[in-house]
Amino acid sequence: MTGLLNDKGFMAWIIVGTYALTFLLAVAATKRTAAERDGWFWALTALGMLLLGLNKQLDLQTQFTAMLREMARADGWYENRRSLQALFDLALGIGLAAALVFILWLTRKSGLGVRLALMGLAFLSAFILLRAASFHHVDVVLSGTIAGIKLHALLELSGILLVATGAFAALATPPSPRNR
Repeated sequence: MTGLLNDKGFMAWIIVGTYALTFLLAVAATKRTAAERDGWFWALTALGMLLLGLNKQLDLQTQFTAMLREMARADGWYENRRSLQALFDLALGIGLAAALVFILWLTRKSGLGVRLALMGLAFLSAFILLRAASFHHVDVVLSGTIAGIKLHALLELSGILLVATGAFAALATPPSPRNR
């Protein structure tokens, strides 16, 4: 990592910018929504987009992984890392699934914007889990390109843009009188 920012090129900055735009749209949706549950949804979504965008440039997961690798070597359990990685991936998957089920339950009466954003969040969660698994054959596939753009960038952008579309839809939908 060079300096404070992990500049990985033009596409990384496009993704960071898309996270920032989606953050702003989610903040606006938070202020626009009449239903309290949707307000909480958009506030948490805005926070998530902010944190993911920051992480995209700060590359915190790489620093965290390097720190754990050094601890594992120092403490003598590096040889067992594969089973610990599998447990981490399993815990992450269960945590993401539980969070998604809770959010689905919480937003069961919400409109199209929230449902679209949930699809985007589910997509991003699956992408994050796939990247966290970091199996060599998965990394090889994700580093492939389509029209000169790496597949992992296209997948991440797709999830972000689906969340942004949901926020835009929420902003375009007038609040129903019963929720005011």
